Amino acid sequence: MNKQASCFMWAVLLSAVAVIFSGVTMGQTAAEKSGQTPIAKSGVTSFHTKSLIDEIDVVFHTVRVEKASDLFPSMAWEANSATLIQNLEISVHGKTIFVPRSVFADLIDPRVASIKFQKGDFVLAIAGADGAESYSVHVYFDTTKVKRRMVYSSLTPSIVAEDTHYRLTVLKDE
Repeated sequence: MNKQASCFMWAVLLSAVAVIFSGVTMGQTAAEKSGQTPIAKSGVTSFHTKSLIDEIDVVFHTVRVEKASDLFPSMAWEANSATLIQNLEISVHGKTIFVPRSVFADLIDPRVASIKFQKGDFVLAIAGADGAESYSVHVYFDTTKVKRRMVYSSLTPSIVAEDTHYRLTVLKDE
């Protein structure tokens, strides 16, 4: 075997080993290995998180909208289509909590989502779009309600661009 063929074989072998050890052949994407769930461009995406005391289910209902559609969002970039979130469902211990439409209605091209527990609340993190339009949204909730939504731009990731607080009002017949 000549030297060039030998070098090529070693390069192929080392690439294969790198792929195997990176987990790509294990059926996981990089997002999934980091605890993030990829959000489908159209259809239903659901994921389940379980801790020692809580079980959380999140379901995204997304739709792909073409530029020719009246439903296509008004935006500055030259996209031919966009993914919109039609509905977002959050359940804690099997009980669905109310998610205000303003939590998700303006999120264009969501890419990945994850959940963590932070200072007594759950935080649903959603990242989306790309380039200068990319964003990160943190939705804070507990076992009964959504409490807060914080939006960050990728251009200034340490500065909150929007901060919305939610209060659940229960109306009673008197």
